[in-house]
Amino acid sequence: MHFTVVPFMNHVLYPFLRKRGIRWGSISRMTFGFALGTVGSIAYSVLQYYVYKTSPCGWNATTCAEIVPEGETSVSSISLGFYAIPVVITAVSEIFVNVTAYGIAYSRAPKNMKGLVASLNLFMTAISAAIGLATAPVIRDPYLVWAFAGPTIVGAAFTVIFWFTFKHIDQEEFVLNTDFSDMKKDSDRESDEERVSPPKTIDEKKA
Repeated sequence: MHFTVVPFMNHVLYPFLRKRGIRWGSISRMTFGFALGTVGSIAYSVLQYYVYKTSPCGWNATTCAEIVPEGETSVSSISLGFYAIPVVITAVSEIFVNVTAYGIAYSRAPKNMKGLVASLNLFMTAISAAIGLATAPVIRDPYLVWAFAGPTIVGAAFTVIFWFTFKHIDQEEFVLNTDFSDMKKDSDRESDEERVSPPKTIDEKKA
């Protein structure tokens, strides 16, 4: 999905907004992405709540097949297709947040530290995955609603905090310099300068 939505954003949506005089700053885009992620998490929480309400085993929905007699219905009547709604919403939110964050991290980093800063930005994803693994034991019945609702509440709070913390740089222009000379080491750049012979000067006294 990212392969289709990202080009649409870069070549259709953003140019359209700029032509209409609407400037959508980087911090505004990330805040909007966080807000979309919150909405998607709310949808997960609501769906899980109704799965419990419509499950033959109530709050033991994930182990219902082990509880009901063989041959009886052990699943909720909620269609799996409804889960496409929060999946799409959260996927789009990642585009607004991650793509913009990569651009900011790369453009604001010193020339010799762009790779390091981009790596630190990606390291945040590793921390998120570690938190998910650490909390995996509690992601079970009957706590699945709060498994979605808890991060939703925290995410909503941090969305507001993020905006008021970084809104002062929302109007800054972040330009990605793709000049290959930026990728050279200082020693390589000095070697290139040594290869260029200095221009000859005319001795005025001999002239």
